[in-house]
Amino acid sequence: APVVIIAKANLKASVSSTLVATPVEPGGTSTVYGAGFVAGESVSLVGGGKILAGGEANSAGAFIIDVKVGLGVGLYTISAIGTANSEATAPLLVANKE
Repeated sequence: APVVIIAKANLKASVSSTLVATPVEPGGTSTVYGAGFVAGESVSLVGGGKILAGGEANSAGAFIIDVKVGLGVGLYTISAIGTANSEATAPLLVANKE
């Protein structure tokens, strides 16, 4: 049977999204900065196989989200995944202050 397209998605994801996460101690809070997302796009932050936090990009496509980190000491990849298909990754360092 033929496939009939009845609606066209109008998702214009950003191709140059960026992400930065501040280092954090275990159990502490990291500040995550994102830019290049679609204005008003909902964003989920994922790290260590867990959803860590969420937020929304502002009218300029940027966001700041404070993330309570429940991960052990180590170096992780944190990803910001937007509902308009924007995506960015950054390293997340979880370390003790010693």
